[in-house]
Amino acid sequence: MPKLESTLVSQKILKGGVTCPRQYLTGVDIFNTHTGIPITLVYETGPDVEAMQRALVEQIKLQPPMAGRIRTDEEGLPFIDGNDGGVVFRVHRAKGTLPRFGPTNHMAESLKHYAKPIFPWQVVNKDMPLYHFDVHQFECGGAVLCITGIHSLYDGAMFWHFMKQWADATRGQPVNTSVDFDRSKLIQIGQDHIDLPYTAGQVYQMGLLKRLSVYARFAWQLFTSLEKGVFRIPASTIEAWKAQARSELPPDHPGLSTSDLVTLHVLKEISPVMWCDKDRCVGIVIDLRYKRRLRLPRHFFGNALGQAEVRYSKAELERDSLAQLANRFKPPAESVSDQTFTSFLALMERLRRAKKVGSLMMKTAEDTLEAGLVLNNCAHFSTYEIDFGTGTPCWHDNAKVVYRMLMLCTTPERDGGMDIHLTARKEEVAVFRKLYVGS
Repeated sequence: MPKLESTLVSQKILKGGVTCPRQYLTGVDIFNTHTGIPITLVYETGPDVEAMQRALVEQIKLQPPMAGRIRTDEEGLPFIDGNDGGVVFRVHRAKGTLPRFGPTNHMAESLKHYAKPIFPWQVVNKDMPLYHFDVHQFECGGAVLCITGIHSLYDGAMFWHFMKQWADATRGQPVNTSVDFDRSKLIQIGQDHIDLPYTAGQVYQMGLLKRLSVYARFAWQLFTSLEKGVFRIPASTIEAWKAQARSELPPDHPGLSTSDLVTLHVLKEISPVMWCDKDRCVGIVIDLRYKRRLRLPRHFFGNALGQAEVRYSKAELERDSLAQLANRFKPPAESVSDQTFTSFLALMERLRRAKKVGSLMMKTAEDTLEAGLVLNNCAHFSTYEIDFGTGTPCWHDNAKVVYRMLMLCTTPERDGGMDIHLTARKEEVAVFRKLYVGS
């Protein structure tokens, strides 16, 4: 892919004119780090940037923490200073025509040319905006929109909720104003159960030397053995899997979801070429907004995710059918109970107070150094509904991560197919290149 040649033509700091009291970051926020996460959307016809900016200002008024800055108090605890410091919005003119992005021409390493890299040490107690918006306008009229937000501010559910609200507002549509950005509710749950032990083991403290060793292994595999590939599984293939499942499972079975079938298809195909024989585990995230007894607002704007996992042996994946495997794709009930996640929030609050959240390791991430796979299921998000007035995106992409991860997305056409964004060892990605590209 040719290197992007673009010129910055406009940079604005957009403010909502509204301040808010400081919002202390929760332990879960801090655990997700202050790293900037770039997300891109590609439009064949570029949106009206002035309309986007006007609507963004209105969104900031509804969600003033997004225009704040991250600082620490006298005890060293991080919080969002709701000072209306603003978000940054940049417009670039790019030479040539918009590349035809897609599964066989995904952004890969070129993503860094569209996004501004942001690292944690650039954020805390610095005048660093928490949101960066970059629009690259091509000579043909197409555009790439890249949003880089600080991960400690939000999780995927709230990011895509915000994006849908912003796009709707740009088109003059009414928006839902029920976003709740009061992080104290999550902190209070932890404080109310502060002595409750966490025994699920999905996150655990790790000594500095061991932690550095694990990080070094992540870095080594990133530069020597990991590759990102994007592959499209047609709707017809998925429908054939579902038909086969109906023939194998009891008549009263409710059916298997597309996401479960695709996930187990990936695991089943890469398992034979994984370098070790240990159990294959899939790490999944649980949105705590849907745990009723925690009573979090459905539109809680922050990080509200817990972890769980599902394990299979190598022999199971070789022996059992796709339908049988997908039918067992459920974490143990005790690992996703209200008690488990209450104790998780208690652990996060204890470590937040002690300023030791950074000592935590996510089990499913460490497992990827052997035979683990982290699942990021984005198929239920509104990714391909983000219309700023000139049509929906023709492509969505994000960065390669430092461990084995599977991201699921609907296709741009939303035709029942699934795009899989797979970061894995080169020999594992090669399996899918042979299956879906033919090379």
